[in-house]
Amino acid sequence: DPAPAGKLGPEVYRSTDIVTPNQVEAAMLTGVDVVDLRTAQEAAQALREKGAATAVLKLGERGVSYLSATDSGHVDAYEIDAVDTIAAGDAFCAALAVGLAEGRGLGDSVRFGAAAGALAVTRAGAQEAMPHRDEVERVLASGWRS
Repeated sequence: DPAPAGKLGPEVYRSTDIVTPNQVEAAMLTGVDVVDLRTAQEAAQALREKGAATAVLKLGERGVSYLSATDSGHVDAYEIDAVDTIAAGDAFCAALAVGLAEGRGLGDSVRFGAAAGALAVTRAGAQEAMPHRDEVERVLASGWRS
């Protein structure tokens, strides 16, 4: 997670399995103004061309776009009433890592992360906003979507 975004050397990208910027950070890192799904994929491609193996762009209300050598896609955002967005990215990245560590594919792991991020913004604070695994699983099983 390149927050706060700044200039990164080529060795950083080449040693990065997954980079997870939000749309503002992606724009700063790539020069691509991320305003829609097409430009999100352009920015993801630019990050891959810099050397990152996988780019996962957090797009807030637009969801999440991802691109690797073998997979690409988009996960829609959940329609929620946000209380506090401070922990959204942390919850997303943590759940993404859990999904990947458990052997889920990239798309499934991104969906797992999106559900965790959506749950986190329904609560105030940072640590106290982190959802429990059973909550994330219930969201995924319920089909609660945007």
